[in-house]
Amino acid sequence: MQDDKSIPVDDPDRPTRSRLMNERIEKAPALCRHQKWGRCTNHFWEIMKKSGKSGLADYDCLLWAAKLEKIDHYSEAVWRAKCFGLTGPEREKFVARQLARKSAPEPTCPDFRSDPTSRSIRCRYFYLQVCLLKFPLCPGRCEDFLPPGDQRS
Repeated sequence: MQDDKSIPVDDPDRPTRSRLMNERIEKAPALCRHQKWGRCTNHFWEIMKKSGKSGLADYDCLLWAAKLEKIDHYSEAVWRAKCFGLTGPEREKFVARQLARKSAPEPTCPDFRSDPTSRSIRCRYFYLQVCLLKFPLCPGRCEDFLPPGDQRS
């Protein structure tokens, strides 16, 4: 015997299996090729298209910038030693003195998290010289959504 208060079978508001599945799929986190650690890497490529590498200055990784600065100091010291015609131990002492004069304290990043997929010490938020945390959060499915394995030409 059917209760008078039950929902009729043909009621459009009645939850069906397919409607419930669609709701679950829409609410499920999207697996987009642009998503990395919850951030949208497509933002990086859009900036590169519009303004090139100089447009990414505000997104630079603090630790990466410090490494590049050290490399620049070293290259400059080696170049100066070469200009003075120094070789061997004299050159090494000269370069060491030059680097000691320009030494800066190691920067620390409060957001540094070790990357579990890397064999070296590297931050998980490091992406092509920039910090992913400075990019917008991945909204899930958006107009730039790209499923894993899919490629655009």
